[in-house]
Amino acid sequence: MKLPLACPSTLQTIKLIGHEFSGAGGVSYPIVGGIPWLFPDPKLTLSDWRGRCQLLLEQLEIEISNLKVAIKETPSDLTRQRLETTRQLRIRNLEMLKRILEPLKPSLKMNAATKKAIGYRLPLRQGLLGYFPNLIRDWSGSFESENKILFEATLEILQKTKPVRAENEFRILVLGAGASRLAYDFAHKFPKSMVVAYDLNPMLLLAAKTINDGKKVQAVEASMSAKDSATPGRNVELSAPGALASNLHFIFGDVYALPFSSSTFDVVLTPWLVDIVPRRFEELVRSVARVTSESGVWINSGSWHFSFADETDNISLPEGIEIAQQNGWKSRASSQLEVPYLQSSFDSHRRFETITQFSMERTAQPITSQPTIDDRVDWIRNPSLPVPAAAIFTEGSTTHAVMALVLSLVDGQRTLQDIATIVSAENGLPHEEALEAVLSFFDRFIKDRHFRAT
Repeated sequence: MKLPLACPSTLQTIKLIGHEFSGAGGVSYPIVGGIPWLFPDPKLTLSDWRGRCQLLLEQLEIEISNLKVAIKETPSDLTRQRLETTRQLRIRNLEMLKRILEPLKPSLKMNAATKKAIGYRLPLRQGLLGYFPNLIRDWSGSFESENKILFEATLEILQKTKPVRAENEFRILVLGAGASRLAYDFAHKFPKSMVVAYDLNPMLLLAAKTINDGKKVQAVEASMSAKDSATPGRNVELSAPGALASNLHFIFGDVYALPFSSSTFDVVLTPWLVDIVPRRFEELVRSVARVTSESGVWINSGSWHFSFADETDNISLPEGIEIAQQNGWKSRASSQLEVPYLQSSFDSHRRFETITQFSMERTAQPITSQPTIDDRVDWIRNPSLPVPAAAIFTEGSTTHAVMALVLSLVDGQRTLQDIATIVSAENGLPHEEALEAVLSFFDRFIKDRHFRAT
C-alpha cells in the first residue's frame, strides 16, 4: 500500500523529490534517519529538536565529568565503586544516544545557559528522555509479558468492535506510538496491512526504526528503586522479538496536524496518549475523525487522568464519549483493565496501572478539513499588537532583575556580606533583611541544582 501522505497544513498532496518531500508553497519536508519529518513548520521544529538534542548531550557529558571528579575526591572505596558504576552506565547511555540521534545532526546555536533562561523548548511539551523507560520496556526481553498484555487487550477490543482476520488488508495508524512496540506487534499480526507508527519524539522513533531494521541497541535500564542500591542501573540489549516488519512505517509529526489524506485509516490506536497531549480532548477527537474512514475504528488504551488548569477540561470517560459522539463517532465498547506497568525484576518498585479502553466507530459525519488549532493569545498571533502591561510581566521583570543582579555580583572575591550590602542599597532594604534574602537565594539556588534534574 502507498502511504497516504499530505501537507499537514493544507492537506494537499506532497511528493517525494530526491531526499525530501515537497508541498504547496515550496515547503520542504526532510527525511530524518529514513523517517519523514512532517510537522506543519518543519524547519522550526527540526531546529528546536536539534537544539534540545545538543543540550541533552552536553548535560550528560557534564554529569559524567562531575562523577569523575567526585570519584577522585571521595575517601570511601564503596562510594568510589558505586560512582564508577554509575559513570560507566551513563557513558554507555550517552554513546547510545549519540548513535540514535545522529540523523538529527544536533547543533548548538546558543549556549546552554541562554537556552535555559529563555525557556528554550518545543511548545509540544515533551522531553527527549521523558519516555526513555518505555523504550526499554518495548524492546527488552524482560518486559515481554507487559507488551503481550497490552497487545492482546487492544486486539480483543478491536475484535469486539469489528472482527478482523490476519489476512485482512487495511490501514492502521498508531498515534503517540512512542517506541512503537504495539505498532510492531500489529504489523506482525496483520502482515497484509499497512501500519504507521506516528510520534513527535525523535529519540523514540529513531530507536524503534533502528530496532525494526534488525539492529541491536545497547542501552541502560535505570532503576527507580534498585534492589541493590550499589547498582543503580544495568546494561540491556534492545532488539525485536521477531523478523523485520516490512509493513511498518514511521512518521514524525503533531497529532493535531496529521499529514494524511482524509478518511484514510481503517483503525486508529492511541496507546497512553489522550490525557498527556496539551489540548482539549475535543480537538484530538476531531483530528482522529478526519483521517479515519467511514465505519473505521478508533481504539484507546491507557490512563484517563487529565491535568488541565481549567477543571472544565478534566473530563470523565462518559463526558469524553459524549464529546466523541458530537464529532463523528459512535461508541461501541469501553472497559477498564489493571495492567503491570514498567515492572522490572531489577527494581524493587512495583507499579500497576488501571487503563481505560474504549472503541469508537466512525460515522458518516464529514470532517474533511484539518481542525484549526491556535491557542495563542491575540498579541502573540499578531505581533503588531501591543503586549499588555500585565501584572505577571511586572512581577517577572522584578524577580529576574533581582536574580540577575545577585548573580552578577559573584566574582570570586565578594562575600555574601558584600553582596547583601549592594542589594540593600539597590532595593532600599535594611542590611539584615538583604543578607537574609541573599543567604536564602543562594541556598535555594544551590539545592535546586543539586537535587533537581536540569
